[in-house]
Amino acid sequence: MPVGLPHPRFSGPKYAAGQQCCYDESGVQVLTSDSIGGSTPDRGHDWGSPPYRKPPRVPGFSHWLYDVISFYYCCLWSDNCQYYMELRPSSDCRTYKPPKVASAFGDPHFITFDGLSYTFKGKGEYTVVDSTYKSLVIQARTQPAIHANGSTTSVTGFSSVSMKEGSSDVIEVRLTEDLVTLEVLLNQELLRFNRTWIDLKGVFLFYGSNKGVTAMFPSGAGVEVRGRGKFLSISVLLPEEFMNQTQGLMGVMNNNPNDDFTLRDGRVFLSNSTSEELFQFGADWAVTDGSSLFTYDSQWLIENYQEKHDSNFFTHIFCSRGSQ
Repeated sequence: MPVGLPHPRFSGPKYAAGQQCCYDESGVQVLTSDSIGGSTPDRGHDWGSPPYRKPPRVPGFSHWLYDVISFYYCCLWSDNCQYYMELRPSSDCRTYKPPKVASAFGDPHFITFDGLSYTFKGKGEYTVVDSTYKSLVIQARTQPAIHANGSTTSVTGFSSVSMKEGSSDVIEVRLTEDLVTLEVLLNQELLRFNRTWIDLKGVFLFYGSNKGVTAMFPSGAGVEVRGRGKFLSISVLLPEEFMNQTQGLMGVMNNNPNDDFTLRDGRVFLSNSTSEELFQFGADWAVTDGSSLFTYDSQWLIENYQEKHDSNFFTHIFCSRGSQ
């Protein structure tokens, strides 16, 4: 049981609460159950918390009232230090569980949350991740690459990604028709960044200078969209609460790659499925008019994506290969 004085340790801006490091009478840092060094989180900074000129956030007193005196009452003036440590456990990273990551890039290549790699060469709009947990939906649009002479190729890639969680704002990150300029839409309206980050309804956006946008949702889900050549790449990070709660092109997150090719009706294709079966799997996750989160603000988009999945594109791929 710690029997020393708390000592504030400040790391970060002056308006943020820091950590309490506990020392015994000899000046040695006290050890706690889950850390090599005793350290518990503060609720108030020693310099106050903004707006620190308004009560009860008073420099010095706020930290004393919310942090120091509680340690005195529990650990120095009584035998109840176990309650102090239960309510303010040592905050190291040993209990941290990293999120599961799935990604998609290129023409397009997928790596599911469970590490299964495959390629789906579809043209249309598809559900990448769908989860009843927190009602997270991430959709992606694929578009054929264009030759220098303006003709289309048999290779597709991501040109737009739309997402929402619950009743949050709908965010769409897309390339313009020339596949050069990256733009962000908020509820189908062009969003102009006047700073690198924006806190919106149910979603936090960060706009990087390296042609990338990161969206963070309250559930802990994160989506990173970046320009990569003429197409977009997508990385989705989900905390463990989403375990067994996902479906779509990025698979079922359950540490079992054998069921990542699960269709909407529950049928499962084998992990070594043929190209034809993979095309069927992808087609099964095409969005519908009612479920689409995308913006159709040009005649080109309306005409090209009136059909959410081009079932003839698979034949076009193999005809193109056969003619080479």
